[in-house]
Amino acid sequence: MVTAQKLSVSLADFDANNLNLLICAPDSPEYRDAQTTVASRRHEIAQYLVAAAENITFGDHERLPIRTIAEQLGGYEAQMAQCATYLALGKTAEAEQAAAAASRLMHQTILPAADELDKANDSVLRQSYESFTSWRVPRWSASWCPGSACSRGWWSASSW
Repeated sequence: MVTAQKLSVSLADFDANNLNLLICAPDSPEYRDAQTTVASRRHEIAQYLVAAAENITFGDHERLPIRTIAEQLGGYEAQMAQCATYLALGKTAEAEQAAAAASRLMHQTILPAADELDKANDSVLRQSYESFTSWRVPRWSASWCPGSACSRGWWSASSW
């Protein structure tokens, strides 16, 4: 569950910093920071996808979102690279179209798949917790009953 949440955060930051690469001047410190962050997030995303895939315990509920992210991430990066190429060539309209396509892919397919992975894990965790807490465990109390009410002051145990 934590891996799925970290994956979502890394994907969102990966997207934001890819966009920073498009809007920052190439010789600026912000551009260099964005480059470093994109490379770091790409590495994290790969690690989180591998960790999630190695820990598939709930079948297709986990497998399908992982597959979607893995398959679509390359298309996202291709669109972002195309956008950067268009910007370098001074083709602003084409660059905007490529950036919009990448953004749609991230926000309509990739991030929702990461959310589905988190929901799959959360759903099973909640079901397990609810089945555990639904067991009726008797609670016992003991009381001292003086006199004849409990037959000569013996201890009495009762369940609620």
